[in-house]
Amino acid sequence: MTDWVVGIVAWLATLLGEGEDPACLLLGRLDAERVVALQTARPGMLAEVYADDRLAHADASVLRGYTERGLRLRGGALVRIECRVTGRDASSIRLDVVDRLGRTWVIDASGRRRELPRASPTRRAVTLTETSEGWRISASR
Repeated sequence: MTDWVVGIVAWLATLLGEGEDPACLLLGRLDAERVVALQTARPGMLAEVYADDRLAHADASVLRGYTERGLRLRGGALVRIECRVTGRDASSIRLDVVDRLGRTWVIDASGRRRELPRASPTRRAVTLTETSEGWRISASR
């Protein structure tokens, strides 16, 4: 599957949840870019999602673990259930988000596919910060 198709599928999955505020759509775009980075095994692309390398570390570690075992990740979109702005200033937006990991599976070298367990919805406090490269996730708890 080409990168643009993967990106569109991930982008649509992240935008289908509630939250009409443009900041929630911005988070959806960043989540979609994260999915493309994970599915295409390009951890360098996480710099387009996170404000600094420390925040990208967890995703990069997961990706490295799958890659080292010869597995490719598919799916992995965050499905947003709720999203609302809790604070905003000139260069940052704070969001209260409830989401869950959508259908996700791994494919081994022989093409065998195994679906990963689904997680329950999780509430997160997410901060988006405007950087010189654009909006990035600067905190997620």
